[in-house]
Amino acid sequence: MSDSIVTSPPVITDSLFDVIARGIRFRVNRTELLQDDPFIPLYNDSLVPWLKKNNLVLREVYVKGAASPEGPYLNNVRLSRERTKRLIEFLSSNLDQPIADRPLNAKCVTEDYAYLVKLMELAGDAEYKQVKYIWESCHGDERLCKKKLMAYNKGKTWKRLLQVYFPTLRQSRVVLWFAVSPKHMPIPSYHFTAKTEMLAIPALPDHISITESAPAVEKKYARRHLIAARTNLLHDFAYVPQFGLATSGNIQLEYYPLTGHYTYNAGFTFSNHRHWSEHKFMQVRDVQLELRRYFKGGGAFIGPYLAAYLEGTKYGIGFSATKGWEGEGGGAGLTIGHTCR
Repeated sequence: MSDSIVTSPPVITDSLFDVIARGIRFRVNRTELLQDDPFIPLYNDSLVPWLKKNNLVLREVYVKGAASPEGPYLNNVRLSRERTKRLIEFLSSNLDQPIADRPLNAKCVTEDYAYLVKLMELAGDAEYKQVKYIWESCHGDERLCKKKLMAYNKGKTWKRLLQVYFPTLRQSRVVLWFAVSPKHMPIPSYHFTAKTEMLAIPALPDHISITESAPAVEKKYARRHLIAARTNLLHDFAYVPQFGLATSGNIQLEYYPLTGHYTYNAGFTFSNHRHWSEHKFMQVRDVQLELRRYFKGGGAFIGPYLAAYLEGTKYGIGFSATKGWEGEGGGAGLTIGHTCR
């Protein structure tokens, strides 16, 4: 909760979300709500009446839906999206404040290995460091992490995780930000649940976590590159028989989205050599647009890739008073390549 004079939303980092969020768990491969889930009576019978009684106004919604790692990956994509929708629908069903009218920060985590690592840390699990290392070494690639975890310790660790932690991962979790006037705001002693309750998420306590006009905390982002600038040395130091040195300025810019397999590359080549007394000239203007598809996903964009490109050029090339070419051209092609870190 925040005082009504607060206008900036609180910064909910992933680590803070894992501590304070509450949610609904689902059965294996299902997206409908469990009517006996402890979150439902906590929300309907305790939280909502208290919110209405104290004239609280919903300001922002943070939702994260996920699937446990067992099962096909594409099916887990569907499950995480549907579970996120189910929780949003449930939140708005009894609140009398449309969720759709509020800023909604919804995130679908196909297989939440980051939360798995957090649960193992809270539980003091003996294999916490090994699982954390595997997840971090995959750089966000969930499919690669699943493959490594299933192979680790001859599959024994995977079977144990399946029984102990995966049921907790099959859930949608939420943090709600409400604003209230200070004269309506009760000041009971609220507190977070103990860390031992985070693993199994038993019957949730009927208290609400609350912060009073907390100062904004600077949000920290993991630094990463978004654009690569390159040059082509074959153009920069080109030598053409019968002409001589014909260096060309060349620049390529590749844009890396935050996720996925695809990047976008644009290149431009420029040369302007003119030796009119010898009737020699080398003038080229070339533009190339390329779409690359990296085999390794998860926003890493490292390693082998396939690409398709379109190219347009304007040129004037002369070797003597009687030998040369000028005009315009275009083309298309396929590329296979490899990008190093």
